[in-house]
Amino acid sequence: MNYASEHNIYPVHPGILFSEIDTVCLKDVLAFDQIHEMLGVPMEDIRFLNPAYTKDFFPVTDKENHYLRLPDNYIGDFINNEDSIYNFVTRKGLERKKLLAEIKKAGERHYHYVRSGECLGSIASKYHCRISDIKRWNKLRSNTIYPRQRLIVYAPSYSYSSKIKVNKNGATHIVKSGETLGLIAKAYGLTLTDLKKLNNIRGSRIYPGQKLRVKKDSKDNSVSEAKAATSYKYYTIQKGDTLWDIAKKFNGVSVDQIKQLNNISNSYKLKPGQKIRIAPEA
Repeated sequence: MNYASEHNIYPVHPGILFSEIDTVCLKDVLAFDQIHEMLGVPMEDIRFLNPAYTKDFFPVTDKENHYLRLPDNYIGDFINNEDSIYNFVTRKGLERKKLLAEIKKAGERHYHYVRSGECLGSIASKYHCRISDIKRWNKLRSNTIYPRQRLIVYAPSYSYSSKIKVNKNGATHIVKSGETLGLIAKAYGLTLTDLKKLNNIRGSRIYPGQKLRVKKDSKDNSVSEAKAATSYKYYTIQKGDTLWDIAKKFNGVSVDQIKQLNNISNSYKLKPGQKIRIAPEA
């Protein structure tokens, strides 16, 4: 921290600070759209602060408390208009009766029979739930599953990938609610890594309305071919090496350049004996 600038590390504002978030206990079922349209809270902020609610609503019941997290500058408006927000009908026609129907639908028990090659991650993506949910519903202690095993899922029994409308003639895809990077990549015949590289995405967070590149153009291919044909200087990692140590050994080479040449996002993954590119040969 004392020498951050010498390591090319600089602070970046996270967008929302912990001290700027507040929480309220909900009294009734509530849709994200109701909060968004009544108070003007950006949908991406509601989703980011309430990631456990993957279906964009709070299934409030008498048996369990549910909490809404919002930027604190919206909390006062929410409390002052709480009853009106619960009764507000959105542009999509969402109101209490329809939300209760969605909650009932999401709570129905379904069975999934594991196929060869499937893992908990792929099954969770298919049913739009979390790995931890599947493990809890089936009392699993590990992530190990086997073909023909029956798993309980409390979610719609169709795959969300079937809802993705593929833009066959275009090079971009507009993200819809409920879609994930994995499902989009699968729909367009890409790997998750390829889709992330095409859109310079490091994490996995996307939002409705976001435009994603889903096709490599000729320019991308020519650049890739040029990179493949380039000769590089290489360095074999020694025990205890860091990217900063390696960069200092080569004049005019920065940590960022080494990361870019080797697609490195985490310097702690360096392994002794590993060869990495340092710079193109002159």
